[in-house]
Amino acid sequence: MVLVDIFEEINENFVSEIGDKYSVEAISEVWKNICKLIGKYLQNNKSISLKNIGLFTLGKWSLDSGIRRKLSHFEPVFKLSKSVLEHFDLHQSKQYTDDKVPIASVNYCALATECNIDKECVLYALQAVAENLWKVLYRNDDVRLDFPELGTLFIKNQLVIFKFTKMILPVKLNPPKICVRFNAALSKYLPQEKFPCEKHHAKNIYLKT
Repeated sequence: MVLVDIFEEINENFVSEIGDKYSVEAISEVWKNICKLIGKYLQNNKSISLKNIGLFTLGKWSLDSGIRRKLSHFEPVFKLSKSVLEHFDLHQSKQYTDDKVPIASVNYCALATECNIDKECVLYALQAVAENLWKVLYRNDDVRLDFPELGTLFIKNQLVIFKFTKMILPVKLNPPKICVRFNAALSKYLPQEKFPCEKHHAKNIYLKT
């Protein structure tokens, strides 16, 4: 099978519907901003669904540490659309996700403003990516779809793999940074800062470490 890059497929077979407004460059710019939006949603502990493409969400595992607390592990997860999986008889490893993560919708108007284009172009860009993904799969070719600043989707020999190039975690789940000046009240299971916080630096207070 031939490995086909979806954006190369769009570029080779692109037919603009409304002049230069719907150009390959416009679609690429919209796609980059969609990927940025996905990253922001994941950092805010939210999932986001792209129609006929898939769902970006968070996976969560909890382990009993034996010290009266659970250690939780989070990582970003991509789940290919169920309609794509079933239609082309594709297979993706089971993804363990957190069902409590709310699903957000794409804000088309905000993306249009960000890209300095109209809302219809944003909708067309998403449609173009989804349609070309399906078209390549109909030809029984392998697929590569890049998500800038997130990772790459590969579909090879009926197997679905998403390789994240950047680990994105919810901001509020990151451990707090605690000044060593108050280490008497610090839990030994939280990482300590090597130096005092900015507040104490500003007062020129330097502590021995």
